[in-house]
Order: sequence, then C-alpha cells, then structure tokens
Amino acid sequence: MKPSQRYQKLTKNMNYCMKLIGFDILNSRLKFNYRTWITVIAVTCYGIFSVHWMIRQAEISWTECLKASIMMGGMLNGSTEIVTIVLRQPEIRRLMINTRQLFENYEQRNAAYCKALNLGIDRLLDILKMIRFGYIVSYLVMCLVPLILLIYNGTRVTIVQYELPGVPLDNNYGYAFTYLSHLVSMFIAGVGFYAGDLMGCLALMQILTYSDILQVKADELNAALDQKVEKRRTAVVGATIDGDGDGYGEPQMRLLESIKWHQWLTEYCHNVDHIYHILIAGQVMSSAISMLCTFCVSISEFHLISVIYFVVSGYKMLVYCVVGTKIEYAVSSAPQTMRQPKTNSISFLSTPRQYDQVYESICSISWHELNGSQRNMFRMMLKEAQNSQTIMMLGMLPLSVRTALQITKLIYSVSMMMMQNRT
Repeated sequence: MKPSQRYQKLTKNMNYCMKLIGFDILNSRLKFNYRTWITVIAVTCYGIFSVHWMIRQAEISWTECLKASIMMGGMLNGSTEIVTIVLRQPEIRRLMINTRQLFENYEQRNAAYCKALNLGIDRLLDILKMIRFGYIVSYLVMCLVPLILLIYNGTRVTIVQYELPGVPLDNNYGYAFTYLSHLVSMFIAGVGFYAGDLMGCLALMQILTYSDILQVKADELNAALDQKVEKRRTAVVGATIDGDGDGYGEPQMRLLESIKWHQWLTEYCHNVDHIYHILIAGQVMSSAISMLCTFCVSISEFHLISVIYFVVSGYKMLVYCVVGTKIEYAVSSAPQTMRQPKTNSISFLSTPRQYDQVYESICSISWHELNGSQRNMFRMMLKEAQNSQTIMMLGMLPLSVRTALQITKLIYSVSMMMMQNRT
C-alpha cells in the first residue's frame, strides 16, 4: 500500500470515530446532528452532576469532595476538543488534505522519499497502538470494577464519581440506571478522547516525517555537490564546472529545494501550534488536574477508582509529552540509510537543542562546495534553523517530557502541602 493510501486510511478512521460523536471533520462544512447534541448534552450533564455532587460531598469532608472531582479533568479535556473542532474544523480539514497531496507527490519521486513517508506512518501507528491499548485496558477496568465488587461483596460503587439526583444506589433499578448512564458517558468519553488523540497525533507526527524528507533533500544536495567535485577533478584546466558559476545548475536547484522545504516545515509547525494549542494544553493540563486530585485521595486512603484514574491520567499526559519531545529532539528518528552528521549518540531526552534533526540535516550539507551566492542563501536557512518553531502549551511551556516532570513535581509539592494543612 502506498504511503498516501495509508495516510488516507488513518484520516478515514479518525473521521469515523469523530462521526460517532457527531463531528464530521472531513466534511466541507461542519454540521451538527443528533449525535453532536448527545455529546454536548452528555458533557454538560456530567459537569452539572459532578459539581452538584462535589458540593454535597464537601459537606462531609474534603477527601470526599476530591473523590467526586477526580474525573473533572476529563470534562476539561473533552471541552477543549469540542472547542478546537468547532473553531478550527476548516483549518484541520485543509491541513489533512494538503498533507495527503504532499504524500501523493513525494511518493512518486524515488525510493528514499517513499521510505521516509512509510517510516512516518509506522511511527504514527506505533504511537496510536500505545494510545489505543491504554484506553481499552483502562476503560475496561473502570467499567468492570463496579460489577466485580458488586458480585464479590455486594459493594455498590459507580464508574463516574457522582450519583444522579433522585436515583438512590441502594435500589436495584436505581443502581442499574446509574450504571448504564455512566456506561454511555464512558463510551462517549473513550471514543472522543481517542479520536482527539488520533487527530492531534496525525498532525504532530508529520513534523518528524517532514524532517526526514529534509534529510533526503540534504543528501541529494550533497550528492550533487560530490558530482561537482568529481567533475572538477577530471575537467580540463579553465573549463566551467556545473555549479561553480551563478547559473541554474544541479546544486543550485537542490539547494533551493532544501530552502523551500525548510520554509514549508517551519510554516507547518506554526500552523499545527496555532490550530491545536488549545487541544494540546487541555490534554496535558486536564491530566495534571486529575493526577493532582487522585494523588491527594490516594495518599489519604486507598480508593481503587482514584488509583486507576491516576495511572490513566499519567499515561495520557506522558504520551503527548513524549511525542512533543520526539518532535523537538528527533536525533534518533532519521532512517539509517540517510546520511547522519558525526555527533555523539545522545538520548533524545537529554539532547541539547542545537542537535535536533533539522539542524543536523542542514549542518550535514557540504556548504564549502557552494559558491558565494549559494552560501548566502545557506546562511539564512541555517540561521532560521537555530530559532525553529516548537509546540508550546498556553504559549509558555514546551510540549516535552521536561514539562511533564515539572508538572509531576508541582503535583507532589501541592499534595504534600495539602496533607500538612490537613494534619
């Protein structure tokens, strides 16, 4: 299967999940239907019932109030996804169409481009397998734990941490109705979160693919410069070598292609950051809020649902931050067949910024074989690569593992402070 066909299949799968909750991303115009309103009503009802239940539990103790709020981060995450889709649907659709057209264009050039495109799809599929496996396991556990406890010792707990007003849990019909309503909420949340992650990763992971393509273009430029060197060795004294003058030779054409592609990559990063910054910030921050609430509950007493949701929230935040780190420091993501500059092997978690893949690809160009005007163009591209666009959260924090570690430290500090005040 061609890379463009594989990418188109992924976009169709994403759009199918989106249509299940009422949002047709690939449609020329976003239209609301009954599924859309069911999703919006479900999110709204969850927010109202959760706040109502939190107020009631606050009268008992702050721990019970925290138990009722552990999944409020999920509501924030779902709300940011809906806002992103409603506000940015034309731009999201245009971005996907342009990416597919680019795949169709470059897969026809040569095997190196086709391999880079397939490598990008393979990386994306690996990330999606991790996300899909995490959602399936965690949501199955959260949905089955109440049934297991009910069968084992008759304990009646809910999936979502609130009770419906006027529907008592000690009544069999009331508990069944509450459990089924929570199952509907969990289905909508699971499908929506997975579709949102798929939509975000489809855009984010292409940055790595485009970086690989830049490396291929740098290799082609180096090959053209190597040919110029060979021609100079065998040429007659005084003969003009292709690429030495100001004419439009092979090195000049390859250099312009590399410069234009780097400009395209920079613009693409800016567009992704502009379109998805609300969704990405909502994903990470909502996970952080849920981790804070669940951690505070868990250190005060054992609460099974809180422990499960703590793992789920940490998993969701880590996946996005790892993707962001790979985008920012993509040293080890280039294909082995591509020419790599001679640098020390450093983990992408600790690699300094000047050693990212785009910068290395540009530095691997044999610039000393360029003429004067070509060196000036190369200098501008190198200067731009030193100040590359990165994916930011709320315009302040980079999307990276370092940010996840900082958030985790903050969660621990706040939790300890709350426990000290309690004692």
